[in-house]
Amino acid sequence: MGISLQNYHTRTLVFILALVVLAVITAIISGNILITNHKGKIQEAISRQLDQEVSIEKIGFRLPNSIVLKNVLVLQASQASDRVFFSVQRIEAKLSLGRLLKKKDVVLTDISISGFRIEYLKAADFLNKNFNRILKLLRSLPKTKKFGIHLRHSKAVSYTHLRAHETSLH
Repeated sequence: MGISLQNYHTRTLVFILALVVLAVITAIISGNILITNHKGKIQEAISRQLDQEVSIEKIGFRLPNSIVLKNVLVLQASQASDRVFFSVQRIEAKLSLGRLLKKKDVVLTDISISGFRIEYLKAADFLNKNFNRILKLLRSLPKTKKFGIHLRHSKAVSYTHLRAHETSLH
């Protein structure tokens, strides 16, 4: 009787573990479908916030609470073919899961930026024209010790390099 009870507990534990794995996979797939369906809206919201056209190649959801943007380009509002003035290979924005679930409110708790490239003269012009807007955005970010913005592998690059990068993405 002891062996059959042990087998029962083992099977129950395996079943519960399989349910947990299935729930995690379902959450990942659902989150990615949801976030991918809203890519255009997210791109538009970022463009409005920056008052610049923004192009996002790929967007995804990562458990438990992160949105990942890949190959993000910020473009100048001009007719020229060389409009990219900065690009980012990867942005991971972590959200407050509690606020999202309780109040359906999106609150950033951390931002990690990797592979940041900037065309210096265009970026300087952007900063001069948008300094107050940038300050307003920075003031709107959470004011807690837990919030952080992390830059990794960032460097200024030439105009020609960004132009070649833009061409390769399109």
